[in-house]
Amino acid sequence: MTSSEPAELGTASAAASPEDFREIAHSGGKIIFDISVDPDGRPKFRVTVTGSRPVPMKTFGIYALPQGIPFGDLYIGGIGQPWNPAPHPSCLPVFIASDSEGYFGHQCPDCGKYWRSGTLVRVCPYCRGHGEAFQFLTPAHLAYVRHYVRTLFNGVKATQPGQSNQVTIDMDAIVDGAGVPKPDFYYPGTSQQTRFKCVRCQVANDIRGRYGFCSRCGWRNNLADLQAQIEIVRADMNASHLAPEEAVKRIVSVFDACCRDWAAQLATLPMRPRRRKELLETLFHGIDAADVLKRTFDIELLKGMDHETGFLRMMFQRRHVFEHEGGVATHRYLSESGDKSITEGTLIRETRENAHRLAGCGVRMATNFEAGFHEIFPVVEDQEAE
Repeated sequence: MTSSEPAELGTASAAASPEDFREIAHSGGKIIFDISVDPDGRPKFRVTVTGSRPVPMKTFGIYALPQGIPFGDLYIGGIGQPWNPAPHPSCLPVFIASDSEGYFGHQCPDCGKYWRSGTLVRVCPYCRGHGEAFQFLTPAHLAYVRHYVRTLFNGVKATQPGQSNQVTIDMDAIVDGAGVPKPDFYYPGTSQQTRFKCVRCQVANDIRGRYGFCSRCGWRNNLADLQAQIEIVRADMNASHLAPEEAVKRIVSVFDACCRDWAAQLATLPMRPRRRKELLETLFHGIDAADVLKRTFDIELLKGMDHETGFLRMMFQRRHVFEHEGGVATHRYLSESGDKSITEGTLIRETRENAHRLAGCGVRMATNFEAGFHEIFPVVEDQEAE
């Protein structure tokens, strides 16, 4: 059996991509049951998983009841390490292979949304529902589990006492059968929109939208995404592909989006309607947003940044001028920014140094937000080895 990690990961493009929601073929392979029945009619079987197609292939295991109902996770240790005990004596081990990019599809039983990951999962990246991997199987996976168990039992029934038999589920033939209708137990993957590798546990995720929780440990990807976008802005500005005024607008935009998503997650917690409305309507292209977070959740957006508050107030106001006033200083700008360097009616010429400084401040504020956010939404620690 071959195995490899998913391809290199990055952040999603803001534009629509032909890669979004594309069917990813199954990795193929064969499930081989070597069945024997002793003279007293007691059956035994051994399962072998093989793969020969030139694509990534990974597998994980679950336990299923004889009716084909998933009932628990199966943790396969290293050589010489025993599997975890089955949750019921009648359970059978079932092995599920990845798609041809090395990802497994999942569907949340709570919100019904689909995503892919590179390993067993514990958390829905959308609604943060918790569970075990077997509880996040897709409808096609469930059909596969039923077919798997049915194939094994049919093989046992066809084996006479004192004889042996071999039965195979040939996924290679299904994958390579061009133009042939696929059976209901065939489960291809579907690419989503944002692939990210969790900065905490290094698990690969592929989700709809931009932001989400890691489906293994529950760490949210907002800060990592913001840092990646900020680095693009810095590089474009250093290469003279982006004017400092445009860089300021982009930096504030990605910071605002990142923080508003965190705020939307916090708003799912129990709170008074007035407090929730205030939180959801808070815009993070102004320094006053820090007061809302401090008052509502004791999250210090500006922790350790007292010396930067005057600069940030000015730059947030400049973003407004660049966005809505054609870059010309207005009376409102002068009164709210504290900028004494220019007069009303002056065209503001932004500097590259200011834009880089703002980018650094944005990352520091987002880091503070992330720390407070995950005190409220803690990570999910593994209870079992994979």
